[in-house]
Amino acid sequence: MARTRTTKAACVSLGLLLACVPLISCTSGPVVEAPHFVEPDISTFVDAAHELPPELVRALERDLGITGPEYLAAGAALSQANEVVQYLATKGIDPNDVYLDGVVLKIADPNANEIASAVGAAIGTPFEATPPAHAAVSAGGALDEHRSTSAEAGNFMAGMPIGGVINGSFQTVCTAGLNGHNVGFTSYENWILTSGDCVAENPGQFYVSDVTAAGSSASQDAPLGAYKTGGVFNEPGGIALIGVPFIPLDPNWVNPSPNVATWSGGTGAPEGGTPVPVRGTKAPVVGAPLCKSSPVSGWTCGQILAVGFGQNGNGFTNYRSFTASVCTLPTETGAPGMSAEFFVGIARSSTWDVNCVVGDQSAPQRYTMFLSYEAVVAGDTTIRSVLNGQWEPAINVPDPVLTSAVPLSGKCQISGTILAGVGYKVQINGYVHGEYKKFTAPASSTVDGTWVITADLDPGSNYQLSAWAYTESFSAVSTHLVPTAC
Repeated sequence: MARTRTTKAACVSLGLLLACVPLISCTSGPVVEAPHFVEPDISTFVDAAHELPPELVRALERDLGITGPEYLAAGAALSQANEVVQYLATKGIDPNDVYLDGVVLKIADPNANEIASAVGAAIGTPFEATPPAHAAVSAGGALDEHRSTSAEAGNFMAGMPIGGVINGSFQTVCTAGLNGHNVGFTSYENWILTSGDCVAENPGQFYVSDVTAAGSSASQDAPLGAYKTGGVFNEPGGIALIGVPFIPLDPNWVNPSPNVATWSGGTGAPEGGTPVPVRGTKAPVVGAPLCKSSPVSGWTCGQILAVGFGQNGNGFTNYRSFTASVCTLPTETGAPGMSAEFFVGIARSSTWDVNCVVGDQSAPQRYTMFLSYEAVVAGDTTIRSVLNGQWEPAINVPDPVLTSAVPLSGKCQISGTILAGVGYKVQINGYVHGEYKKFTAPASSTVDGTWVITADLDPGSNYQLSAWAYTESFSAVSTHLVPTAC
């Protein structure tokens, strides 16, 4: 993470990029030191890659020519690169000139050697996208095997279809982008984030859309609630929030899940597909791999091509957007764009049509535009900034791992690990002189994947360990014994 300190620096001439040594302000006062990018080790992601859905692994090989470990390592690289890109923007470097080449962060500026060295980046030539690996597939070739897709409302995930009655018949309208929780809104505890065009095309009642066989018509499944109205909601090219009623005694109750669905071929997916957990949210970085899940084309992958540009007009909210060479087809607007296990944005519009075979397309350039959830540069108008803390994403928080509990100065120092790159709050609830108290490691202290809590817990008593993201997403709770030595 970037750190602040107060200092004075001697000013020297370093071309257009820098004015000081070190890379800080020339004036006294709080300044931000350069964050440093460390290239992830792909080999450390081999075990985690075994948990990826086979359908996603096939899409990575088909569309990008990369493996599961390479994909997860690139996601970790994107996570680190977010802060570096924001920092470099304050030094006058365009975020589109900072890109990932695999897990190597590069700056496309031959005069940026000094600052590149400071942030752990290399100097590279201007970014060029990797041609889609499936470009050579013959016209009419299938992207994937036929799929049987049944969207089970009882475990409703991002990437599942939403529909409504249009002109007297039920139709699939769009795709769920991300489930989330109410913070400042009323009416519903849970809201589904999707594209504003979804409501524009169907301003009536929404339902889970169920497709039980390849090529069959969608059928109406469990009802969803009303959509949020007013303000920025339901603008063409914008966002929509659709409520989820809480009806626990109803067998058709829609139960939102902090995961992205996998639509596997011919196996009754998503019930038969391994979901991908949403571990956090990140901003897009040029060159990073991006994959989206949706009911028509399943998992499709590509590279992020450009970031940080406006995409709307006519008086509507001018969201920052990004493009990626990811295939998205009709009714898949709103679909989640994921980089590894990080949610990056929702699909807004696409130049793909008919199918995802490049050879079948009439135009040479194929891409999908996504709305960014997080800001590439501080101050960007994004989904998160527009929601302004009134809605938060549903995060699948990993369980914190306990590695040590030892006495320290009359207290107990308890430490462990958790997924790096996000920043989860880790909490311990235990007894101090018979009184039940809680102790927390703040999110800012766990970004490196470690956590430490020092507490004067009663020796021999039990304590509970858990982790949190935002206010409504939390891990499982585990129980442990305070060592008598503490």
